[in-house]
Amino acid sequence: MNRKLLLINDNTFESLLLTNDLGNSRFELMVYEKASDCDVSAIQSFDPDVVIINLSFNHLEMFSLLKILRSWKSGLGIVMISDCSDLRLFGLDEADIPVGANLILRKSVTHIYVLQQAIFAAMDGAISMEKFRWLQGPGSTNQAAWSSKFSNFSAIQIETLRLVASGMSNHEIADFREVSEKSVEHIIRRIVLLLKLTTPSNLNVRVRMAQIFYETAGIRRS
Repeated sequence: MNRKLLLINDNTFESLLLTNDLGNSRFELMVYEKASDCDVSAIQSFDPDVVIINLSFNHLEMFSLLKILRSWKSGLGIVMISDCSDLRLFGLDEADIPVGANLILRKSVTHIYVLQQAIFAAMDGAISMEKFRWLQGPGSTNQAAWSSKFSNFSAIQIETLRLVASGMSNHEIADFREVSEKSVEHIIRRIVLLLKLTTPSNLNVRVRMAQIFYETAGIRRS
């Protein structure tokens, strides 16, 4: 019996490649571009064994959909594809990831057998309710390959950088975190030092910080 996969991927080219590769591997697929586009009734009728979904910056709709689907089918496997192994860049911690989920770096997806491994491991993980895990692909076997630019950053520094990248001013960040503006300024100065930041004359420091954040997280800005 062919396994059924629900693929949710907003990268059209990657989605076409995955559909072709997985179809050739005798999986049946239902494909959506975004979690917000998904028809839950249609998905339930299709009855997928595994969901393959992008881990994105705007992840609230994604987690809401996964919660609905897991409440309907507790043994539903979950595979998440991410550009970065540092979950903090998405405003997440380990407790936010569904149990049994398998996470893989996007650069590993080019190896179809890595994705197949993640699919079957996710089905097993959903049944055993084990903690989520990362699957390493070829070229990602050493720890350095899995470290982001921000591995040595504190949680507060990551959060501040993420808020700067979202366009918030120091005053807005201070209000959001319920601290003083001077505290925010101090954290930003520390971030600049940690990044060893130099900027071209036509860019200010905050713009460069945002660029580095989005590039490292693999987040496409509209």
